[in-house]
Amino acid sequence: MSTRLPPTTAALAPQPDSGADRRTLEAGLFFGFAVFSAIVAILASAMGGASTDEILMVCVALATILLALIPVTINHRNPPAQRHVLLMVFALSWACFYAFPLFTQYFLGDPLQESVAKLLNLDTGDILIGQAVAMLGLACLYVGYVYPLGRYVGGLFPRPTKEWPHPTALFIAITMIFLGWTVFLGQTVGLIPRSFGSGVLGTIASSMYFGIGLLAIIHIRYRSQPAQILMFLLVPLTMAIAFLTGSKRFALSPLIVIVIVYIVIERRLRLRWVLGGLFALIMLYPLTEFWRGVAWGGTTTLIQWILDPGRVIDILGSLIAASDFGDYFTRGLIATGNRLDLLGITTIIVRDTPSRVPYQDGWSLAYIPLSFIPRIIWAGKPHFNTGQWVTDHYGGGPHIQSSTGSGWVGELYFNFGIVGVVVGMLIIGTVFRVFHETLFRTDATIPALLAALIVVWVTCPQIEANLLSPFSGGVFHLTPILLTHLFVRGLGVTTTPVVPRARAPTPGTT
Repeated sequence: MSTRLPPTTAALAPQPDSGADRRTLEAGLFFGFAVFSAIVAILASAMGGASTDEILMVCVALATILLALIPVTINHRNPPAQRHVLLMVFALSWACFYAFPLFTQYFLGDPLQESVAKLLNLDTGDILIGQAVAMLGLACLYVGYVYPLGRYVGGLFPRPTKEWPHPTALFIAITMIFLGWTVFLGQTVGLIPRSFGSGVLGTIASSMYFGIGLLAIIHIRYRSQPAQILMFLLVPLTMAIAFLTGSKRFALSPLIVIVIVYIVIERRLRLRWVLGGLFALIMLYPLTEFWRGVAWGGTTTLIQWILDPGRVIDILGSLIAASDFGDYFTRGLIATGNRLDLLGITTIIVRDTPSRVPYQDGWSLAYIPLSFIPRIIWAGKPHFNTGQWVTDHYGGGPHIQSSTGSGWVGELYFNFGIVGVVVGMLIIGTVFRVFHETLFRTDATIPALLAALIVVWVTCPQIEANLLSPFSGGVFHLTPILLTHLFVRGLGVTTTPVVPRARAPTPGTT
């Protein structure tokens, strides 16, 4: 199996979009927004007439979506080299967590379902305040991003000078996947105790899908047939085993990392990726919830499920055969909105702080630097269970054993109030700009592209978690990449970097 080196640098230079492409996108966004508004209006009417607060809630949700679309529109008007990929993906993720759930959980939700943070159980006035705080957080992130400090700090970092050649990059990808599978299966069957260090073990285990992302980078950069074949073999296998563990998110992780790689390298977001990803979530959630009940309700282990795939197919087939598509899709839509819903817990945190729960003055944020102290050095290192604390004070109560994600806005608010949201999101926006200037560049090398993939992974889906996850997790994930690159450079097997391949823009994409 042979590989082909990329074309010359001149042929790879990104070309700006044509005026027709820009007009196509702008018209498409306007048309999509108009259709979406019409659907919301019909939905509100179907509810028997919406109250003033409900109409305001819909307007604020639509305003949040428009605010999130600003980076998409700006990126499309700019040539690829000037596009802000991280900001674009993050803003769309923000809309998914703070705007989308209102329509599924408030207007379509089951009023009989018990849940403290369920939007139907909350006062509409409180929801409006929660929406306003969430919008303020995104706006402050924008301000921090465009402020010159992030661009100045990012300019202090060195430009990429060394590239991983094809054999080296392929070896690193295979090693990452092998280590990831070893730790994942070792933890699953109990051979590796979690007490060894959740941060380190989690980093190694996640390399099984980051390695797949690296294969995608190698395939794009070098037109690598070995990388392509490995992806065809590993992606369905990884998705199947992740599904058998009952994890909805990790079941889609191999596909998600590949899509992120294409977004980062091509510097545009295809509409079919967004719609396809949302549709996959909607269709997967009911199936996974059903499977969790089967797998966790019995005594069959993961290894036994793997060795008996026919039984798995029969069980899942029984659910599909007994389901009406419309009912199944509605269940999936509501389940997806419930999984993405950050508006409910944010509303409760804003409502109850400090009237019922006093400001916490930053103790949860102190966990970020403390997380880097190894337990082998600090024997009495506490477990960072911010999620359980949120459950105790804002969720079901201390009698419920659950880790409730507060979201970034929620954590900043319960620590310092509205000032914490403003200052915290300004800082995060500045950090995002530093990442943009250093990793998300058109001349990024393979290790820089892999680091960019990790940054997107630990930030955009982690809006729902506390700030320990993106900042501590980001360092844990990025450090091995840096050390590996330094080791490879020390061996003297790196090459001169080349400009990444860029495809010609197509109508209807950005």
